[in-house]
Amino acid sequence: MREERSPYNPPLITEDIKTYYGAIVDECDEVFIDESGKGIHLYSYSSLTIKALQEVDATVQEQEVEIANIKLQVASQEDRIARLEELLLQQLINKKPEQP
Repeated sequence: MREERSPYNPPLITEDIKTYYGAIVDECDEVFIDESGKGIHLYSYSSLTIKALQEVDATVQEQEVEIANIKLQVASQEDRIARLEELLLQQLINKKPEQP
């Protein structure tokens, strides 16, 4: 990229350079390394990545349902507490003071 640019063009900045993502072969499990030993077997790598993302997505969906249920429980408990406080207040107001 830089080698092909004319010296008269302005210098490249970070935004001009395309970002690539990958894995370092020396740090990968042997399952992912291709036959040459110099690269990654993308089918194995992407298959496991897709499966992992599916599992994460399923977990997130379960947690979203659980959070929604907990929010309903909290709202119900807050309503119950408010009603009980109101009843208690009414009982205290209606209670006659004891005479000695």
